Amino acid sequence: MTLSERENFDKILIAMAEIYETTLSEERLSLYFEALKDMSFEEFKAAANKVARTTRFFPKPVDFREAVSMSVDDKALQALTKLEDTMKHIGQYRSVAFDDKAIHGVVEALGGWEACCVMHEADWKWKRKEFIELYKVFVANPRPYPEKLIGFHERINIFNGHPEHVEKPVLIGDEHKAMAVLTHKEG
Repeated sequence: MTLSERENFDKILIAMAEIYETTLSEERLSLYFEALKDMSFEEFKAAANKVARTTRFFPKPVDFREAVSMSVDDKALQALTKLEDTMKHIGQYRSVAFDDKAIHGVVEALGGWEACCVMHEADWKWKRKEFIELYKVFVANPRPYPEKLIGFHERINIFNGHPEHVEKPVLIGDEHKAMAVLTHKEG
């Protein structure tokens, strides 16, 4: 979450405190924000809704995290959906940077961005299964991944000695996380 989302974060937590008939000091609000600021605001909001429906006591920060945690299978399917949407809407010509660096590693292992984008549907059906299995392995065993997936235009411009014509990659997913992956500042 960003500091600009802090006010809305506080409003949700204060409303939850009212439900649980508890009070929050400014210090406690700040501690919760610090403990959860690596989540997106959307993740926090979804977690707050889930926690409010399923718990009897005012939640700890870990309760919010557990409410949004997914199984590795769910994460792999979510990553695959994100990849396929990007392949469909952006395509092979533009370079992309996902908010999930493991996607970069899997795509490279599958032959690269351009190869995945132009693959025939019959072949992609089998690569989908391979993507899911590789994603689970790559998440369990973090390693360095490419900062972006290079598209046709960037590859050709670099090859022809025209780096000044290289466009910035399209950021996919949470733009702050995608930018962190792109600039190697991810956690």
